[in-house]
Amino acid sequence: MICLVSGGLFSTATVFLKAFTEEFGWSRGQVSGAFSLGIVVAGLAAPLWGRIADRRGPRSSFIPGALIAGAVCLLLSRLSGIATLYVLYAVFAFGSAGIYFVPISVLLSRWFVEMRGRAIGIAYMGEGFGILLFAPAAGVLVTTIGGPVVLLRGHAPADRHWIGLTLEATQGARDAYGARAVVVAGGRRHVRIAHARSGYLSQSDPRMLFGLGAVTDVERIEVVWPGGTRETFSNLALDRYHHIVEGRGGP
Repeated sequence: MICLVSGGLFSTATVFLKAFTEEFGWSRGQVSGAFSLGIVVAGLAAPLWGRIADRRGPRSSFIPGALIAGAVCLLLSRLSGIATLYVLYAVFAFGSAGIYFVPISVLLSRWFVEMRGRAIGIAYMGEGFGILLFAPAAGVLVTTIGGPVVLLRGHAPADRHWIGLTLEATQGARDAYGARAVVVAGGRRHVRIAHARSGYLSQSDPRMLFGLGAVTDVERIEVVWPGGTRETFSNLALDRYHHIVEGRGGP
């Protein structure tokens, strides 16, 4: 299992190569350099982890190595610069060396006296299966995050109603950020404030949406514009969006 996870994670470097170059604008040479540095660091760290495993047992190597590699995986989600990639991947390779070839060989050598070679061979089969499992999974993950836009459409029951507003200011910023809209319907007041939208790789709908439930009529809509002007609207149809422009007296 350790060989499966360690070998699989290490093999995903080639999958993320294209994702790194497209997301951050780095060259393939720059990203490949980080992966090459990781291999060198892992090789240099192997004697250190081997010495720890010999003196204190393989567990003394597995636990800190796993903690280091796991912590770096979390930090990689905050990646911002190429220098950070080099440092974090080098530390990741250092930690991975503590849970891979050397400590596993020490462990198997202690467990198996006879047929030791067969035991080591079976254990390292996990590396190949890890590459088969983790590399395609990482490819699906990258493809999903960088995939096409998906439009989700909600369907409400016919006896449930709503009304939507798009506000356009004529005094100050056109987007009317800070304007307050109040929909009075069914004895209740529904309040929305116009504000800037945001999202990860997307943007939420800037329009105001008011869910009214079983209410079949809107008594009035009050809009207080950013400049302080107040307007009241009535007789607006349900189940549709209305574009309201400041000062025009109606949608």
